[in-house]
Amino acid sequence: MATKPTTPERVAVLETKVDALREDIQQMHVENRDDHARVMSKLEKLEGWKNNWLGIVAIIGPIIAFLAAHIDWAQVLK
Repeated sequence: MATKPTTPERVAVLETKVDALREDIQQMHVENRDDHARVMSKLEKLEGWKNNWLGIVAIIGPIIAFLAAHIDWAQVLK
């Protein structure tokens, strides 16, 4: 028949499990930080591209609108 563990034995087992959980949480935290940094880097690159395209459209759009309004396309296409 198995003997019931004593309170100090039970506490020791629980302390071991808590230490293991702390290590797991620390590892997850590091992985999460790495993933977060990787996602932020990708978002910053995408935002840079978006800003570049918006700048291009902001410059070219009015030029095209001006040309469309002031050029006699019937004469150009003859």
